[in-house]
Amino acid sequence: MSFLDKLLSRALPLAAALSLASGTASAALVSTFDAFVAAGDAVQHGRIARNQVPQDWAGGEAFGGVVNPGVAYRYHTYDLDLTSLEGKVSSYYGGFVQVSFDSLSLNTFLAAYLDSYDPTSAATMASTWLGDPGTSGNYFGTDPLFFQVYVPQNSHLLLVLNDTSAAGAGVNQHGTVTVEAFQNANFGELPEPGSMALCFGALVSAGAVGRRRRG
Repeated sequence: MSFLDKLLSRALPLAAALSLASGTASAALVSTFDAFVAAGDAVQHGRIARNQVPQDWAGGEAFGGVVNPGVAYRYHTYDLDLTSLEGKVSSYYGGFVQVSFDSLSLNTFLAAYLDSYDPTSAATMASTWLGDPGTSGNYFGTDPLFFQVYVPQNSHLLLVLNDTSAAGAGVNQHGTVTVEAFQNANFGELPEPGSMALCFGALVSAGAVGRRRRG
């Protein structure tokens, strides 16, 4: 299945559901922050692969594996303690979390893990991996990437930002992370990252022009 087909298979049901929903989609904001990899950040050997498939609440994305295990890459970990944040999101928190990443960089890659992150091997990374957007850089250069994961109550959500370039091209390239919580996986409650119509169009355009980097 092509990248465009994969995007359409996820975008079409979402667009259809949104067309039936009335009013503005609702969500509880958990956290938003500036994210980047610094020159002095930790180093891991090998990095998670970009498989072009964004994770959703159905769990449709499989762990992409690790590429270039002999190459050193820098990364930064952001630890969100949902135990303390659940009070902030109140009754909205049902374990359904959406992560948006607004970044133009094709040299950084964001992924989510549950409670811990150990990059010493593909097996340890896969054991706590929750999901990722499958690619790098905003859709069509304007619409943030987003993906969905399920995070149980009283857990830590670890967001790991990798530099995907062995030469350090992703260092100090900033992006904005937004984490939102939902009561359930009802499409009618999905947030609108800007305009969903633009987002859907960007998904199609991004697949059509093949701008995303693989690997």
